[in-house]
Amino acid sequence: MSKSMDAASFLQEAFQFVVNTVDDWKSEIPETLAFQREIGHVQEIIGPVATDDKNDLHNCLSTFINNGCKNGNSKSTHEAILKDILRAVYNGKKRLAKYYSEKSSSVALLPLPIFKRKVNVTGCRKDIEAQANSILSGLDQLFQLTHIASKANRPTTASFEKDLTKECYLFWKRSMGQDIIGSWDTFISAYTKLYANFQPLDLDYTQTLLCAKDGKTMTLYGFIAVTRKHAFPFESMASHASVNSTATSEEARAEIAKMVIPLVTEFSSQEMQAHLVALYGWYKGTPRDDAKALQNRADEWALLVKASRQQTDTKTDMHTAADGVDAARRAINFFYQRFMMMWRIGPISRDMFASAGFPGKPRINDFLRYVQPLDRANLTVIIGKQDVDWNSKKPEVYGFLETLL
Repeated sequence: MSKSMDAASFLQEAFQFVVNTVDDWKSEIPETLAFQREIGHVQEIIGPVATDDKNDLHNCLSTFINNGCKNGNSKSTHEAILKDILRAVYNGKKRLAKYYSEKSSSVALLPLPIFKRKVNVTGCRKDIEAQANSILSGLDQLFQLTHIASKANRPTTASFEKDLTKECYLFWKRSMGQDIIGSWDTFISAYTKLYANFQPLDLDYTQTLLCAKDGKTMTLYGFIAVTRKHAFPFESMASHASVNSTATSEEARAEIAKMVIPLVTEFSSQEMQAHLVALYGWYKGTPRDDAKALQNRADEWALLVKASRQQTDTKTDMHTAADGVDAARRAINFFYQRFMMMWRIGPISRDMFASAGFPGKPRINDFLRYVQPLDRANLTVIIGKQDVDWNSKKPEVYGFLETLL
C-alpha cells in the first residue's frame, strides 16, 4: 500500500479503480461487473460492521489493509470474516491490474501480431469470478452472526435486483420481502408451493449450501452465490453439482410451445368465456373485497347444488344456475391446475407465459377470489367436512398461485 487508509477508503479506491478501467474489462472480463457490485455491497455495510469498541476493530482492519492484506491473527470470527472480504477485494484489484499491465506490455514491446505474448484472459476471468464469490461468501457468513445482523445498516432486497436473474429476484422478494436475512422454513415453503417438492437428497444438499450451521438462517448473499453456480430453480442439485447444463434444444422449445400456446388460447375460447360469465354472474352484487360475503354466497351455491342432486325432475332456475357454476368451477380449476404443471416444466415455459403476459395478476386474483370460496364450500357443505382446516386441505394450485403473485 502506498498510503495509509482505513477500510472505507480502501473499498472506495478499489471500486473507483474498476469504474475507471471499464473499457479495459467490459468485453474481455465481464465477471468484473459482479466483482464491482460485490465491492459496492461491502461499502453499504462497512461503517457499522467495521466498528468494535472492545477490539478496536477499525484500527485492526486499517493495519491489515496497509500491510497488503496479509494474514494476521484475528481476535474474533467477525474480524476474520471482514479480513477475508477485504483480502478478496485486494486480490481482485491486484489481478486486474496485473492483467492490464501484461496486456499493455504485450502491445508495446512486441507490436507485430506474430510475436505478441498471449495474455491469459481465461485465467483472469476465473480469478475475478473466484474473488467476487469470496466476497459474497464472506458477506453471507457475516450476516449469519447474530450481533452483526442486529447492528448492521442492512441493505434491502431492492439493492440486489441487478445481482440476480428476474426469476431469482422475484422469488426472494415474494418469499422474504425486503429483508436480506430469511429463514429456511419460509424459503422452502414458498419454493415447494411454486416448484413442487425436492428429492430428499437434493433438499438436504440445498439446505447445507444455503444455511448457516444451525440449518435455519440464510441470507440473500448466500442465495446469490448458490444461484450463480447452480442456476434457479434448483434441480437435481446433489447429483449435478459439478455438471454444466447444456442449452435446451430448439426441438424441446418447440415441443413446450405446443403445450403452452393452446392453453393460452383456450382461455379465450367461447366455452371458457361462458364459464367465466356463469362464475361472475353468480357473485353479481357481492362486494369483491368482502371475503366473508363471498364465502356466504359460495355456501348458498353449495346448498343449491346439494339440493339439485336430489331433485333431478323438478329443478328450478336457481338449481340450473348453480349447476352451471359448478361446471365453471371444475373447468376453471382444472385450467389453472394445467397452468401450474406447465409453468413448472422449466424456464422456457415460464418465459413463454411471461412474454404472453399470461395469466396475469387480475386473472389470478379473480380465480382466488371467486373459485376458492366455491371449492371450500364444496368441501364443507356438499361433502360435509365441516371440521377440517381449509388451509391444510385446499388444492395445491391455490398455494402455488398465491405465492406466484
